[in-house]
Amino acid sequence: MDTSYENLFQIPISVLVRICEVDITTARRWRRGSNLPPPYVLGYVNAKTQGDMGFLDPAWGGWLLRQGHLWSPEGWRISMSDVLACRLHEAQLAAWRHEVQKMKILLANAEAARLDEQPTPEELGEIFIRVG
Repeated sequence: MDTSYENLFQIPISVLVRICEVDITTARRWRRGSNLPPPYVLGYVNAKTQGDMGFLDPAWGGWLLRQGHLWSPEGWRISMSDVLACRLHEAQLAAWRHEVQKMKILLANAEAARLDEQPTPEELGEIFIRVG
């Protein structure tokens, strides 16, 4: 997140007035540099103009909020409905993991039962002798 004062000078005064809800004379003083805003104002302006969520918490730096979507630093787009569906997805994954675990146990038991029913090498030898 850019909190340098140079960024402030690139933002039109009308945008500063709208975003920060300050008087136009205050925005002009900020732009001239005669009265600089506190650093948190720069973070807020950056968040509002660029969508950078790092203003709220440094851990969210690089995440963007644009046009109602959250964008990850890797470029993943996440909608509000995606966020709301997270709980459902977690429940589905938990159910799937439970099913997979049950299937693994059933498969292991079936393989163990099948292996117990197989003839031993000695029994195989007797079978070959009788057939041969």
